[in-house]
Amino acid sequence: MYQVVKLENVIEYISRGVTPAYAEEGITVLNQKCIRDHRILLEEARKTDPVVKRIPEDKFIKHSDVLINSTGVGTLGRVAQNKRRDLEATVDGHVTIVRPDAKKVNGSYFGYALISVEGLIERMGEGATGQTELSRQRLKEVEIPLPTIKIQQKIAAILSAYDDLIENNLRRIKILEEMAQNLYREWFVKFRFPGHQKVKMVDSPLGKIPEGWEVLDVTNIVERHSPGKLYDQKTVYAGGSVPVLDQGRSGVIGYHNDAPGLEGSEENPVIIFANHTCYQRIIHFPFSAIQNVIPFYPNPEKYRNIYWLHYATKDLISFSDYKGHWPEYMRKKVVVPSPQVAEEFGNYIKENILLCFKLQKKCKNLSGTRDLLLPKLISGELDVSKLDIAIPEANA
Repeated sequence: MYQVVKLENVIEYISRGVTPAYAEEGITVLNQKCIRDHRILLEEARKTDPVVKRIPEDKFIKHSDVLINSTGVGTLGRVAQNKRRDLEATVDGHVTIVRPDAKKVNGSYFGYALISVEGLIERMGEGATGQTELSRQRLKEVEIPLPTIKIQQKIAAILSAYDDLIENNLRRIKILEEMAQNLYREWFVKFRFPGHQKVKMVDSPLGKIPEGWEVLDVTNIVERHSPGKLYDQKTVYAGGSVPVLDQGRSGVIGYHNDAPGLEGSEENPVIIFANHTCYQRIIHFPFSAIQNVIPFYPNPEKYRNIYWLHYATKDLISFSDYKGHWPEYMRKKVVVPSPQVAEEFGNYIKENILLCFKLQKKCKNLSGTRDLLLPKLISGELDVSKLDIAIPEANA
């Protein structure tokens, strides 16, 4: 067994973040939506104007800082560590920065140790339902195992190897998605699709378009479907056979073991639209959803390939206020190609999209294995003292 210490004995700084002066440009501000699945999701971040609201130097996130969601049922207690050295960002007042003391604990190990007690931290919130808060004092009293620095480095190296593979797969997914998006722009924005030289351009409400194409409202090309039984934070579990999709980019709020609401598959994918956040995804697996996640398919009467439909509609509307955006979304206009061109586009990108899906499954399997190893390594149940492990510079 390893020595056990309180956080207050191995940290040099702990504090909530700033009250932002939100702006279009400025310093990145991470919020609770940015902290999910032990990762920092910059896509959910906003900006603060440092002139209007000065940011104290110690509230800028540093390498190895651990960020902990500190308010609200369902979000309180989520943990992620900053592993980047080039990130210029702070956090808002709903997130706590916990900075390890490099003289007392290995930074990477410290992050994994806090992830291992995430469930405990989640239960430490105080206050009325919906108004729960995580106090710094209670957080300081959290205990973590503290083996020798050499053991810490080995544990961090093992777990980081899984995270590095996950990050590599996520980078590949991003590249594949960008390739599909760029091809869509080439064919349907610049109109440089195969055979375009032989097609006459004609007037339309959206300007010149190829002859035989048309301009339609989104409502004319989609068919909305019921997501089935709806779930929420109180009715999902940390594990299960069916993922429950939410409105954020990270996607999954939890799991259940009932029948799925919709049977997405590689042969019959489903597009989902988040009514409040406007985030859209194409789903290839059985799932359920929370309220305001809206599934849809191509309209059979104006059928076009589902992959074309996804890229044609995914960026038509963006988040403005926290409200229902579906009615406005349905009124947006789209240049609709011939069924043949839409099908050809779908066939071009389908392989890339399915590869993304396979890489996502690999990420899930890798994170599952990592999460099984993590508590056993941190507790000392798995002894690494005799293992010959190369220590990467990042974990030294």
